Amino acid sequence: MQQIESLACWTITYPKEVRLFVRTKKSLRSQKGKLIHALKELGYSRGMIRWHFFGDQSTEYHPHQNAIVDGGYLSPGELQRQKDLIRRKLLKRSIANGLGKDLEIHYQYTASPKKIYHKLKYITRPTFLDQSWDELLAAEI
Repeated sequence: MQQIESLACWTITYPKEVRLFVRTKKSLRSQKGKLIHALKELGYSRGMIRWHFFGDQSTEYHPHQNAIVDGGYLSPGELQRQKDLIRRKLLKRSIANGLGKDLEIHYQYTASPKKIYHKLKYITRPTFLDQSWDELLAAEI
């Protein structure tokens, strides 16, 4: 953590209509790999990606990837460019256009050591706390 001067966090949430397709170990691994390649293409050289499967207040399957990278402020145009590239890499445009929905992508950054520590702790926490929430998914992963 002492090596991190400014930490950026990407959160990529999948639309309900495609969540059925990110429920297997193979598909989850594939999506993670696509995000890694997208982030490398955008110039991020190191980081960490973690899947969260459920929200804090719900037992409904809500898959989203959290990526922590070295990063900081992005101009609005650059932020949009990076979001567009991530969307193109993770969800086929024909599917997004057909659904009329796309990946929801959020970006935050901080240089505060206290906030960096909190973000790392938050991202690395488990979110699949009870197998009964989704026994099929629990058996798969």
